[in-house]
Amino acid sequence: MVYGLLGTSRFAVVSATSSSAAVLAAITVSMAGGDLAQRLLLAAGLVILSGFFLVLAGLARLGGITEFIAKPVLRGFTFGLAITIILKQVASVAGVHPTHGDLPRFTYEMIQEVSVWNVNGLIAALVVLLLLFAISRWKNVPGPLVVIVLGIVLAHGVDLHDYGIGQVGAIDLAGVSFDIPDLPRTEWLRLGELALALVLILYAESYGVVGFNSWRLIALCHGQGDNSNC
Repeated sequence: MVYGLLGTSRFAVVSATSSSAAVLAAITVSMAGGDLAQRLLLAAGLVILSGFFLVLAGLARLGGITEFIAKPVLRGFTFGLAITIILKQVASVAGVHPTHGDLPRFTYEMIQEVSVWNVNGLIAALVVLLLLFAISRWKNVPGPLVVIVLGIVLAHGVDLHDYGIGQVGAIDLAGVSFDIPDLPRTEWLRLGELALALVLILYAESYGVVGFNSWRLIALCHGQGDNSNC
């Protein structure tokens, strides 16, 4: 909402991304382990500090700092992260839970349990992907939002648990407040270091998307043979 009111780029990524979510999860797990309440506090602190650093960077006009990040490194990081997320989502949909977290052994264990995969969950996931690809042909239709709404309607009319398809369930926001997290000074300092790294990742991702979309727009304009409106 803030970027929509104050931002100037039509292409910058301003929502949560897979990369930022994975980094945030890794940071909170490493600092709090299995303590979910502490992880929530750390996540809130990390988001606040990252937002603060992004505002400072914007005021200082530091957008060009992404030029110092090698594009092959960024592509390799994004590609590896995409593979990790896809495989772990497949395991979640299939209803299997490998014990190892590293990708090679995780994948091996997942394949070993193929006989107990939840076929209904896999079919549902495939249908969702096909819908997303089909809706993407209409650029003005928000495919993910349409699929989410259809999923909610389906869950309301059909008991998906009978088919082994999990749902998010009720979300309890009773204890959620907008206070500054009560964290020790040492943890704030540690979060500050990690927030800087997260900001660089967000910068690099946004720069990559802006560059790609700008190139695509220029190519489209040249294809039309008239650059007056571009």
